[in-house]
Amino acid sequence: MRARLIGTLRVYDPRFTIVYVEVSQRDIFQRRKADIKASVLERMIQQLEVPLAGEAHKVRFIV
Repeated sequence: MRARLIGTLRVYDPRFTIVYVEVSQRDIFQRRKADIKASVLERMIQQLEVPLAGEAHKVRFIV
């Protein structure tokens, strides 16, 4: 999904900064359990891809 968005916007010659914030799965489930089903959260977590340094002009990792 991220690659498709970046690819679409590249025609405008933007400067991208990706900020990756890492949170434990336990915290995610505790914070979102009232809003999102556990099965949906698990699927979203499995699809998560850590950004690569070359994907943007700047990639920040907050762990």
